[in-house]
Amino acid sequence: HAPVPLRETLSRQTGMYRVTQKASDEQAREVIVKTCNSEQGCLRKILWQIAPDVPHAVLLPDKFSPHPTPGDVPLLCMETCNFLVAAIRQKVKSSEM
Repeated sequence: HAPVPLRETLSRQTGMYRVTQKASDEQAREVIVKTCNSEQGCLRKILWQIAPDVPHAVLLPDKFSPHPTPGDVPLLCMETCNFLVAAIRQKVKSSEM
């Protein structure tokens, strides 16, 4: 299936995660840098975008390449994971206080 942009994933959130729809692009970038960073433990290659034509966070370029380096297992991230959605929720909630 095709990669799903972050904004589309957040638009489907309900209940306590509905607040993620209020996240600014800058808030999303800050959380992506912390949550999706390979050095922090996420080894997947990000194929989704924040929104069409909206650039990602500042991460190493290989984080966005669907082509694995020799010896690597191709772990592809086609859609925002639950960990990132939860982290965005926390970021938005903390900025509302």
